[in-house]
Amino acid sequence: LPEQSRPFFNDVLRVQARFMLELNRAFNAAAKAVRALPDAPAARSHLVETQRRLAAARKALSEAEHGPFAGWYSGDRLFNFPGLQERIAKAIKELP
Repeated sequence: LPEQSRPFFNDVLRVQARFMLELNRAFNAAAKAVRALPDAPAARSHLVETQRRLAAARKALSEAEHGPFAGWYSGDRLFNFPGLQERIAKAIKELP
């Protein structure tokens, strides 16, 4: 790819693909947590993995935040990553 095309390719394709991959992994970990019940330690482990994958998804998006798009995702209301992380942390605490 020519040098001038690399940022576009990265920001529009690679970053978005990585974001979707991490969301898929987070969803898979959450599903495993539900399936693990009533085994609380296993469910907890899967929920911790869910949190880790959500953080990785958010981090993937931040790679595309530069130049005129700096802070582009900072006002995210669609996914609400902090709220998701909070709810997962609460679920972890509520496990026996």
